[in-house]
Amino acid sequence: MKLIITLLCTVAALISPVMSSADELGAKQDETGFTYYLKDAAFGSKSTLIFQKRGYQGRMERFGVEKEYIDDNVAALNKFLKWATKAKEQGDTVNKEIALVLGFEFGIVNFWNKYDFKTEGHYYALSITPGNKVLFQFMPAAVDDPKNSQNSYVMYFNESQASNIIKLLMAFKEDKIKNVQDSDYQ
Repeated sequence: MKLIITLLCTVAALISPVMSSADELGAKQDETGFTYYLKDAAFGSKSTLIFQKRGYQGRMERFGVEKEYIDDNVAALNKFLKWATKAKEQGDTVNKEIALVLGFEFGIVNFWNKYDFKTEGHYYALSITPGNKVLFQFMPAAVDDPKNSQNSYVMYFNESQASNIIKLLMAFKEDKIKNVQDSDYQ
């Protein structure tokens, strides 16, 4: 069964269009250490706000949210902030899944965002893992690297970064973030 799931994930990732690098898309550096950019879908008129950050071994890790799924993703981010406040007040150690919500559709693949609450000492972190669902099972997967679709691409954010992601998602929802291709700089 695991072999079948692995093969399905690999095939789905290989036949889906690969996303461009952020450098090609005019990524903007946020003051909190991650970048973000808009990516237009290969088919149709949907755009996805992609967040990226250097992670383990310098690898660029990404997750994305399409306008249609902003509310569910913001709810997960707000739950993290609420839990962090509560855990600080009570001095609790919490390692628990917050939510698994749809991030965006890209080609034939739906990318999900798995939100987890992590505690390391007195530090609380939000981990976001992009991935796919195959036969109703979540499988971590790279957003734009089909060759490494079975690797875990976990991104970690603190409370300030989570708050900034919420602000950026809400700006995207209100059409306040424009793609470079839509600008006057062509």
